[in-house]
Amino acid sequence: MVTKPENLMQMQADALAASQQAAAKTLEGWQKLAALNLQTARASLEQSSEQINALLAARDTKA
Repeated sequence: MVTKPENLMQMQADALAASQQAAAKTLEGWQKLAALNLQTARASLEQSSEQINALLAARDTKA
C-alpha cells in the first residue's frame, strides 16, 4: 500500500490533535480532583475548628 505524503501529514496532524485533546481532558480531570481535595480539606478543617472551639468553651468538664 502506497500512501501519499499528504495523507501521512494529515494522519500525523489528526494524531497530534487527538493527543492534545486527551492531554487537555487529563489535565481537566486532575484540576477537578485537586479542587475537590481542597474543598474536602477546608470542610474538615472547619469542622475540626468548630469542635475544638466547642470543647474549649465548655465550662463543666464533668457534666
